[in-house]
Amino acid sequence: MSGIAGNTARGGDGGRFFIFFAMLLGVAGMMALIACSNVAGLLLARGVSRQKEMAIRKAVGASRFQLARQLLAEGFALVACGAVAGLILDAFLRDRLSYVRWPSAYDLPFEFHFQNDSGLFLYASLTAFGALLVSSLLPALRGSNADLSLALKQGEPSFSSRRWNLRNGFVMLQMVLSMVLLTLSALFTRSFLHLSEAGPGFDVTHTLIAALHPLPGRYTEERSWELRRQVIRRVAAIPGVAGVTSTGILPLMGEMPYATLRRQGEPLSAVRQVFVMGVGEKYCTTLGISILRGRDFEIADRGRKPIPIIVNRTLAREFFPYADPIGGHLLMGREKEDLLEIVGVAADSKMRTLGEGSSPAFFEPDFNAQLLVRVAGNSAQWIEPVRSALAAVDLTAALDVRPMERAVAGALFPMRVASVFVGSLSGLGLALALVGLYGSVSYAVGRRTREMGIRAALGASRGRIVWAALRDGVGVLICGAMVGIPLAVSAIRPLADLIPDGVNPWDLAWFSAVTLLLLATGCAAAWVPARRAARVDPSIALRQE
Repeated sequence: MSGIAGNTARGGDGGRFFIFFAMLLGVAGMMALIACSNVAGLLLARGVSRQKEMAIRKAVGASRFQLARQLLAEGFALVACGAVAGLILDAFLRDRLSYVRWPSAYDLPFEFHFQNDSGLFLYASLTAFGALLVSSLLPALRGSNADLSLALKQGEPSFSSRRWNLRNGFVMLQMVLSMVLLTLSALFTRSFLHLSEAGPGFDVTHTLIAALHPLPGRYTEERSWELRRQVIRRVAAIPGVAGVTSTGILPLMGEMPYATLRRQGEPLSAVRQVFVMGVGEKYCTTLGISILRGRDFEIADRGRKPIPIIVNRTLAREFFPYADPIGGHLLMGREKEDLLEIVGVAADSKMRTLGEGSSPAFFEPDFNAQLLVRVAGNSAQWIEPVRSALAAVDLTAALDVRPMERAVAGALFPMRVASVFVGSLSGLGLALALVGLYGSVSYAVGRRTREMGIRAALGASRGRIVWAALRDGVGVLICGAMVGIPLAVSAIRPLADLIPDGVNPWDLAWFSAVTLLLLATGCAAAWVPARRAARVDPSIALRQE
């Protein structure tokens, strides 16, 4: 996956795809769980205020099952409204998301067909049913267990003396999940910024990808070679074109073949796997890859034996740590080996992804029909002149000309999706968690109005009263952070292959920053209702029974 895989040099793309989309699904699931926990906390608070009503219903003959059914029906009404709103939003977005173009050098279109069918209805029904169970089942069971003695008492039920109750547990769950989401958001945002700043090692701004695809069977092998030479000659003659080369596989596409190499004279057990890329003449010069030693490819290298190759700096250091690699010989393959001769050493450049580290790689001469054109200025301005030059060679051939910048855009696209998606949901999840904490503290302050009035009447300072109202919320925050940190570490561990080299997923500074953000915003949300407790008039304590 371009722009996603970093630490794993080769293979496992299918596994990384699965991890990537499983991560997106998991983030959406955590966001849904935060929303359900928020609703459950609100229903619990509402159930406490309705204890007298439930007790009276129970006293006149209603069973616990009937009470729970009534409360579940009320929860179902909330879930049904949310499901209907979700389906309306789905209908609104369906046409706008029916065609999504993945930015890449190949311009691959991804078409999504959204249709209302039985599968979609079943999925929506199961999701709504799950949300109903998570958000309404516990509040319904709790509310249906009303004390019959409350029906004989005057006034509202007294505030529970327990500081930690089920409602605080739901708030803590929201804080834990918010901690995980914020950590993942910070990690993917940092990874995206790292990839944005990471250079591919070659010039993409002034490079065009150009290809001429003749009709099948129109040219023999020798005529195809002559067609290539004619195309390069015409394109190179365009004013402003600084160089033309060719390549079989474009870099940064997430796919790259590799070969087994060993130094001549080494045993077969010393073979190592390295990336290999077939390129045309003046490839390094055209793309702006520095030649550190030796030379670039020439037309005369076609068919030469031993096969001339250009190695990158990493391969040169691994195979020739104490010797000059120029003129050195390598053996490629296992059963039938080809003799390679190093004619140049080039600077390291990205091969598969922007997130990869320096991997050993070499270039071999392979004069393909897919051209890379180095131009002066903005590459988009040269699309039509290059297209005209290709059309002049063969009017019946299909033409393909586009800026190479799209390759880099495609390499950044998955990490951009991850950072935007996870960042958006983590922000929304934090907002919901703060609303839940605010509501919990506000409800507790409202229930303890008489207590706060008595404290004020006895001479307690405003600071002590604020702290008395605030400490439960702060305790929930601290416990949420303490539980959330190890869960965040556990969530990052399977995502290690998605993180580019150069980004440390275990950086304590980022964990500290996320923890401080959660604690600071949580304290601010809890402080607002707690401050009201300090403004309670002491005379209220004399008015309430």
